[in-house]
Amino acid sequence: RRAKPDRLFIEPSGMGHPGGLFDVLSGEHLGKTLELRATIALVDMTEVAQRGELFHSEAFRDQVHCADVVVGARADVASTSDVEAFQRWAVDELYPAKSHVTTIAHGALPLDILDIACGPTAPAPLLSVHRVAAATAAMAAGGGGGMGPLGSVPIPMVVVPGRPQRVLGGTSEFKTAGWVFSREDVFARPRLTALFEALASEPRVKRFKGVMRVGAEWVMPIVQVEAGRANGVRVKLEPIAYRRDSRLEVIVMVSSSAGNEEGACNEGDGGGEEVEGTECAARAAAACDWDALEAAIKAAIRPPKAVKN
Repeated sequence: RRAKPDRLFIEPSGMGHPGGLFDVLSGEHLGKTLELRATIALVDMTEVAQRGELFHSEAFRDQVHCADVVVGARADVASTSDVEAFQRWAVDELYPAKSHVTTIAHGALPLDILDIACGPTAPAPLLSVHRVAAATAAMAAGGGGGMGPLGSVPIPMVVVPGRPQRVLGGTSEFKTAGWVFSREDVFARPRLTALFEALASEPRVKRFKGVMRVGAEWVMPIVQVEAGRANGVRVKLEPIAYRRDSRLEVIVMVSSSAGNEEGACNEGDGGGEEVEGTECAARAAAACDWDALEAAIKAAIRPPKAVKN
């Protein structure tokens, strides 16, 4: 506050938790003084290609998950296969999709990357063949390791607490739906677990991904098969360093009878029983009833705390 710098660069140590640092910088005190710009992860493309000990380390995962921009470095010495491996990982494997993915040579980072707009973005298609094709074309245009962006850039969107943005898509065989919630929406862990287990146990739900805020941390669902459970699956919520918003994306196999099934459920205010929300989510997803599924997701949000006079 005394120095009043125009721009402050922060490079956390390998032991620093990027998600926690983001929370501090955007919190009640510093958030009123600082304007956060792009969080950048500089990645050695040869390390990604080798997928060795560093690639699988928690510190590496946290830094990449928290980043808005991922930059593949050493394009001047990386092989074609190294660049292609980085491309597949950065464009097709990372979730949520990054605001910007690019490569650089000789350590020359374009300064305009520092001012890339950050915030909630529209979900990238879960049917990732389109993303891979776009990234391949971009790489070919850049000469295999050039300095252009890889794939399409996610579309920024404005999200209001309690009013998620929805994006629909799909093919004749599969339907996709994605929701983006404000980072101010906080989900209840038990309700969220029940919701994910309902989706995981529904045969027509072929895939789902999510990152959701629960309290002071964000989590992503990991589906585990357990023979002893009634629905055969268990969902574990793993912490993740991502911080920009909460989001859920679902792929459902189209059924000729889905349109005749009952998919509606009561929206409620989040105060009902977990079992009811679970049944609603599974039934709504099977019928591709996105209104009902959105209501079930919103029911997992914690009610806002009452303001005391």
